[in-house]
Amino acid sequence: MKVCGEGMAQARARESIIIFKSQLYSYPTPNNISYLYNYGFLLGMCIVLQIITGICLSMHYVSVVSYSFFVIKHIIRDIYNGSLLRYLHSNGASFTFMVLYLHICRSIIFQSYIFLFYTWITGIFLYLFLLVIAFLGCITLGTNVLLGCYCYY
Repeated sequence: MKVCGEGMAQARARESIIIFKSQLYSYPTPNNISYLYNYGFLLGMCIVLQIITGICLSMHYVSVVSYSFFVIKHIIRDIYNGSLLRYLHSNGASFTFMVLYLHICRSIIFQSYIFLFYTWITGIFLYLFLLVIAFLGCITLGTNVLLGCYCYY
């Protein structure tokens, strides 16, 4: 004799397995797929890494010109894995743009702009947005405005 709750649990488990198979296991892919299709995912991971390390570094940053050297020294020496955070953030920016340009080159080589025009336009807007963010992160005024700190030196 079946209990009504047991049948519902099995149906939910079956639905979960079907969703898992449709999204991860039997995902439709082209026959000519290569390693070049991984650049979008790698770019997303680089951007997430930049956001996480940037937030962690901004918690310890003080935007006063006379303290800037001492703040960097404090981040490297006193914070647990502070030097790792700093180097991941600084080298991650270069790696992010390298992967971004490789991703754009792959899209141009495979002529993705013809078949996926609106996706291409969205990617161009995201590229320009990333350039603006990178430029604002490099200049002191942008960093002060983004962090809500105002330095008048």
